[in-house]
Amino acid sequence: MIIAIDYGDAHCGLAQSVEGKFATPLNSVKTQTIFSKLKELHPEILVVGISEGKSKEAAEKFAKTVANMLGCRVELIDETLTTIEAQKLGKNKDREHSLAAAIILERFLENV
Repeated sequence: MIIAIDYGDAHCGLAQSVEGKFATPLNSVKTQTIFSKLKELHPEILVVGISEGKSKEAAEKFAKTVANMLGCRVELIDETLTTIEAQKLGKNKDREHSLAAAIILERFLENV
């Protein structure tokens, strides 16, 4: 299973691809619970969205920590404008982060 994360200070959006073909949004979780959620999901590959600016460093640190903790392959993907794309896809603010994670995952799958 491939899991993608739209990593944020307060919330992380999650999406999955079971067969490596389609990205399906999951729920968003509070950032403080993301490690336990990832242990539950047992991803083979974790795709972390990386943006420019101050959030880039936090996402890179998170990706390194998860790689060491889970021992899975971690890929970093440019997440520029994914939140804006997600906002255009749906008006449900609660799903915004998970939709952004699905867009991140689709970008990864297009290049595999």
